[in-house]
Amino acid sequence: MKLLITGGGTGGHVSPGLAVAGVWKERHGHDSVLWAGRKGGIEERMALSAGLRFESVASAGLRRSLDWRNLALPWTLGKGLSQAFGLLKREQPDAVLMTGGYAGAPVAFAAALRQLALVLLEPNAVLGLANRFFAGAAGAICLAYPVEPPRPNTVVTGNPVRFSPELPERAPSRKAFGLSSQGPVLLVLAGSQGAHSINAALGRALEAGALGDLQLIWITGNRDLEACKAIVDKSGARAFVASFTDQVAQAYAAADLVLARSGASMLAEIAVAGKPALLVPFPFATGDHQRLNAERFVQAGAARLLADKDLDQDLRLASELTALMADQGLVARMAAASKRLGRPDAAKDVAGVLERIIKGFKYA
Repeated sequence: MKLLITGGGTGGHVSPGLAVAGVWKERHGHDSVLWAGRKGGIEERMALSAGLRFESVASAGLRRSLDWRNLALPWTLGKGLSQAFGLLKREQPDAVLMTGGYAGAPVAFAAALRQLALVLLEPNAVLGLANRFFAGAAGAICLAYPVEPPRPNTVVTGNPVRFSPELPERAPSRKAFGLSSQGPVLLVLAGSQGAHSINAALGRALEAGALGDLQLIWITGNRDLEACKAIVDKSGARAFVASFTDQVAQAYAAADLVLARSGASMLAEIAVAGKPALLVPFPFATGDHQRLNAERFVQAGAARLLADKDLDQDLRLASELTALMADQGLVARMAAASKRLGRPDAAKDVAGVLERIIKGFKYA
């Protein structure tokens, strides 16, 4: 069985698909899966890094304000659709998995028109724009969470992650990041696009010396990397600072607490790793889905929520972090609640849905 995966734009649209790709290769052979997306996009870098073959298809997102660049959208989509038809004819996949984002729209559209087996993966608490558009043509929609109102062709699989719930040992993981085996460690995940407000607030806390002996694994995104490195050097804090890490499992193993946005892929990883979190939802996410994602974790007792606007308050982030780390009983309870939310078999479950759709199973 041959699988074509499409989607991209952010790491959150790519990581779940890569997890499914890993399972698919184990079941159907190394050459049984490929990725299609935008040339130069994050999906190309991540897919190639994971050892997948990548095919570029032109795509562009609709800008939600008046923007002259929207005028080129029909031409770009027409070119992408033509490329997608050619790709499907050439590769003859048994199924297409769409992971979300505008980068996957041309391939999903071509698959729907050719009546190929099409499965959508929705990692958020609400269906994204692209997945809503293709929902009627999909054989199944794999959900991270149940959605309201329920849809007839949905199945709750959880959101796939690329590492095992059996994390590496703590001490070697900390050593890999140059950290001490003693003392608390905060894992900061600013996301593939970078979260400037989180980076800036954490930087102010370091400059004020308000984090005590807290060690950091600080994944900044590209935008703020050099500024964050300079702050760490000046403060003397013990920290690993990088724009990106592929040592995801080691990072979670080393950490006592996670500070992050509440994108779906990030939350899925946090839950499988069983880590407590302080979540700062991106306030401009479509449909406010990051807040909805975060609230599920808060209601379960796995996380605390801090509004992005509150990061501007004087050292508010530092006080939240130090208060959490001072209450080890609370941190332990949050970790246990987080672990209960984890769906470590999500990638296998999505692969199973794809296999059943290929064989003609109908989700109703």
